[in-house]
Amino acid sequence: MDLLLACKIFTVCALFLFLYYVHFIIQGWSFGSAFPYTLIIQRHPHGVIPDALDVPIPSSFSSKWFDDWFANYSQHAAGIDRWTGYFRAYTHHFHHYRGHPVHFLEIGVQSGGSINMWRDYFGAGLMYYGLDIDQRCRRFTRENVTIFIGDQGNADTLRNFSRQWPPFDIILDDGGHSTQQQLVSFEILFPLVKMGGVYVIEDLHTSYWKEYGGSSERHADTMIERTKMWIDVLNLQHNRNAAFRNNSQNSELHGLMDSLHFYDSMVFIVKNTVLPSNRLRKGGRWIGRK
Repeated sequence: MDLLLACKIFTVCALFLFLYYVHFIIQGWSFGSAFPYTLIIQRHPHGVIPDALDVPIPSSFSSKWFDDWFANYSQHAAGIDRWTGYFRAYTHHFHHYRGHPVHFLEIGVQSGGSINMWRDYFGAGLMYYGLDIDQRCRRFTRENVTIFIGDQGNADTLRNFSRQWPPFDIILDDGGHSTQQQLVSFEILFPLVKMGGVYVIEDLHTSYWKEYGGSSERHADTMIERTKMWIDVLNLQHNRNAAFRNNSQNSELHGLMDSLHFYDSMVFIVKNTVLPSNRLRKGGRWIGRK
């Protein structure tokens, strides 16, 4: 009887734990403070699925890591300037690079604080390349940190540097913020992004500000308006405007623009080989069809 009772108790406990686990997985919740992460498996850009223990993924793509980092960052350290609304987007798009080798180009080094942030976030595998117009930024050069001095709006300068740079997992434009600079940088540097990598343009709100050559008028010649046009490029195969569809630049970009992700003042362009999307129809019974 004792053995039978023990078996029954064990079975009930095991069933309870199983149902408890299933409940939280279905709800998409984590297991409280003792298990603050939900396991999400996805293909890594390098063809490797990260170890869930090495790269914990916040259950709601929270901003917690960056919030905590800024809260503990010393007032005596190198300066860094970021909008808090960017943090969740960073987590969402960059988390799978943590703990892995990552080649990262940041346009706009400024006072060097972001080098500290990215180094702490990505870990020892970070190979940081920085571009800034200010000669004083050379002082931040150290192991795995290479600084280049030049104007991101100068196409010849960028072409020269691009011959020296490797393919990048991430390119982040936090530079001069004018449409001309952002556009020139994207056109020349997007080809350097690896397949599966991402190109980020920050501070797009300057497209609305006159001091950066922006305008709050719709359809003005600004970077924010250009990114809206990219939505048409993303859907190029369905566009019935022959001139737009047959434009060689649009066709080339469409073939490499896997997806666009918009956030407040930011856009993430994910690069990958894009194949035509085929419509599939199955089944023989339809409502409203003859």
